[in-house]
Amino acid sequence: MSDQPSITVTVTSPIGTVRAWIADDGGVRTAITCEFGGEEAEATAADAMAQVLAQASSAIRGLTARSSAPVPLAAFTDWMAERCVLEPASRELAADLYADFVAWSRERGRERVMTAGAFGNALRDRQIALAGKNAKGLKYRGGLRLLPRRAPEAPTLQAVV
Repeated sequence: MSDQPSITVTVTSPIGTVRAWIADDGGVRTAITCEFGGEEAEATAADAMAQVLAQASSAIRGLTARSSAPVPLAAFTDWMAERCVLEPASRELAADLYADFVAWSRERGRERVMTAGAFGNALRDRQIALAGKNAKGLKYRGGLRLLPRRAPEAPTLQAVV
């Protein structure tokens, strides 16, 4: 069970149902069920349902954009923007990338983060492909460089005279 808000939009009409929802991986999923007869009615109904589906998907994206708890993929995208640089010649251990993502998420108060498998899929979806293995069999991801972590700033002491 995800710690994210459960958002589902369902539109029911005489010709069918359109449903859009957020999956556990943070992606927006959609489904259309149509009940109609005849080729002309089928084409008209399919067009109408596709328009409703587009509106439902847009509504879901708008709701998640305003949500105080981002969906996992939004957190992943924020992590990539803040912690990584795209460099075609670079490669990083996949385990190091995931460990950094988990640490980054925890620093922002997230108790649960996406699984390592979902993280790998999110990298793959962004063309951060597997780039071999080391001698221990650990996988590398190519085209991405992890930025060095900044040390926390030391508190400043001020003397009051």
